[in-house]
Amino acid sequence: MGYRIKTVAELTGISRATLLAWERRYAIVEPSRQENGYREYSDNDLACLQSVKLLMDKGYKVSEAISLIQEAQKAVQSQTRSSAPSVRIAALHDTLTQQMDATQSYLGGLTVARIAPDLERFLALSHAEPVDVLVARLALLGSTPRDNLRRCIELSRPQSVVVVYEFATHKTLAKLAQLGARLVQGPVRMATLRQAIVEQLAFERAAATGGSGPGVGLAPLGPVLGLAPGEEPRPPRFTDAELGRLREMRTGLECECPNHLAVLVAALVAYERYSADCVSRDEADAALHRAMGEGTGRARQILEELLVRVCEQDGIRI
Repeated sequence: MGYRIKTVAELTGISRATLLAWERRYAIVEPSRQENGYREYSDNDLACLQSVKLLMDKGYKVSEAISLIQEAQKAVQSQTRSSAPSVRIAALHDTLTQQMDATQSYLGGLTVARIAPDLERFLALSHAEPVDVLVARLALLGSTPRDNLRRCIELSRPQSVVVVYEFATHKTLAKLAQLGARLVQGPVRMATLRQAIVEQLAFERAAATGGSGPGVGLAPLGPVLGLAPGEEPRPPRFTDAELGRLREMRTGLECECPNHLAVLVAALVAYERYSADCVSRDEADAALHRAMGEGTGRARQILEELLVRVCEQDGIRI
């Protein structure tokens, strides 16, 4: 199935501007183009972006999340070639048993620990032992699918969640994705479902073992912090008009760091100017004001660099 960028933004919770910025900077997905030039994202593209968002919600930077996903993709390829370890599944599904019976060659280590063809019987099952994956068919989640999926998750305590849907509104799918569910459009063949399960587990396990946790791999700020003593800071990077726009800009994201950083940078620029024009009582006082101006300039450069970074990540054109 193909998705327009507006739909992808709704399903993933990632803004259109951020999606475009990630494509330019990281090439994490490469959507095809329709005849009219519009981007068209595949199911794999959507799943990949949902995984990025899931990792970022856990505290990872976008570059770290993408690195983990690439590691997970390698793990999936390796696991597909070898005999996969047993994966325990809890399933709210009415045809999965018949599909698995008919396609034994595609099981590859998948074991159904418990299964029910409707929500009432699934909730009534014993859930004493947690499972690796919860597989749920959207059509069986009732009139409040997000709430009912949450109940199933709380009972089964899975590492990963896969929801199979035939037809659904974007709003409904977005709510399920917010719970960390991998969305797979059905009717689905067993081979496709197995691949989705393996990939989702690989993403989760890569996140759990991806170094020492959030913050690993953050690139250094570069030469800004390495200014030699006496070296003058460079002139301001942004004009007053640019900082004014950034202070007022609304991106649709909960993060307002561009606005806050623009305020700080503008304040430092103003103080640099004030310090340079401040009347000095004597040479010692003049030297102190020069030192204050230089120190403020160094601080301004660091925050300018951070402002550039956050604008690039959020797809903001300065």
